[in-house]
Amino acid sequence: MQVTPFLSKADIRGIERLLEKDENRATFNPISLFFSKKYFTILEGKRTKEQILTTLANKFEVEGNVQASFLKSVKERENIVATYLGNGLAAPHPISADVKETKIAVCITKEPIIWNEEGDEVQIILMLAVKNKEQEQLSTVYEIISQIVEIPKLAKEIREVEDFEAFIRILEYVKT
Repeated sequence: MQVTPFLSKADIRGIERLLEKDENRATFNPISLFFSKKYFTILEGKRTKEQILTTLANKFEVEGNVQASFLKSVKERENIVATYLGNGLAAPHPISADVKETKIAVCITKEPIIWNEEGDEVQIILMLAVKNKEQEQLSTVYEIISQIVEIPKLAKEIREVEDFEAFIRILEYVKT
């Protein structure tokens, strides 16, 4: 933005608009935007991959965030290549889907689940429902997922959380 040596009212309004944009950018918090208590689950007891995928997809569908075809697309994606990332974490997502709002459903299981043909065990499941053309907004979340995969102690802490608030505290700590 260019301003004259003597600020006009138009210059001041332009500066105020720029500052307002910066404030909005600074308050963007991908963790609070993409993670929600209504999409968070801790499960006791033995479950199957199929049960977990269905449970998480149903949460999205009940809230009206995805179409009924979402689960089918997630399963198709899993059949092509399982979404196990390592260190007990999987990030299932659809091949394509009509998503109303980008959200991540979280399931932490107390008992490991066999996730793929290689026998990899999963206890942290982050199901991604990404609205078309919003993938770039998830960069911070992708960095956090990468750290969970790379740092066993971090994955262990997440597996041991007892509630949504504790989970978010860990993510906020990792984000900084």
